Amino acid sequence: MVSPPEPRIAAILDAALEQFAAVGFMKTSMADVARRAGVDRVTVYRTIGGAMEVRDAALTLAGLRMAAQIEESLVGIDDPAAKLEQAFVSMVMTFRSHPVLVKAMEVGRGEALDDLSQRSAMWLTSGAEPIVDILKTSRASGRGSVVDDADLASVVLRLLHSMVVFPDIGPAMTSEDDVRNFVRRAVVPLIIGQSPDSPK
Repeated sequence: MVSPPEPRIAAILDAALEQFAAVGFMKTSMADVARRAGVDRVTVYRTIGGAMEVRDAALTLAGLRMAAQIEESLVGIDDPAAKLEQAFVSMVMTFRSHPVLVKAMEVGRGEALDDLSQRSAMWLTSGAEPIVDILKTSRASGRGSVVDDADLASVVLRLLHSMVVFPDIGPAMTSEDDVRNFVRRAVVPLIIGQSPDSPK
């Protein structure tokens, strides 16, 4: 699991996320990030790196925070199928409503999709950890996929990526109900062989 950054680095990454949400990825410069963080550009370069490193680290931090939100949404849910359903729905809806993604889509959907298709891995990887953990637990109890951990994580990431970035391809998944119905009907049974409504 990726560890949260130390406070001074997190402050710079927060500034980057705020700037991305304000003007989008393409219009954000290192000077903008430094100014918003209250430091100079040299400090940003020395503590994190260049523009790509800042973007990747900021998205990873956003993913870690989304993972924490997902974990909170799972409190009190014990059934693996119901837990997996909620985790997928929470992940998709939290990601879609994130200010950075919303602004990216506003600024230019084509550019946003192209950029996110290349750079959302670090964001989704951090955010998807609760889902992968559920699948591992389910498998350990004798239910679920026999696929190894690396391939299992890859499948989860690919599913999440397509559901988040391309909501209008295939079955309609524009609302939370759409997402939940699809996850319950297709994703959960496909991955662990049991739907949330199945007899235990």
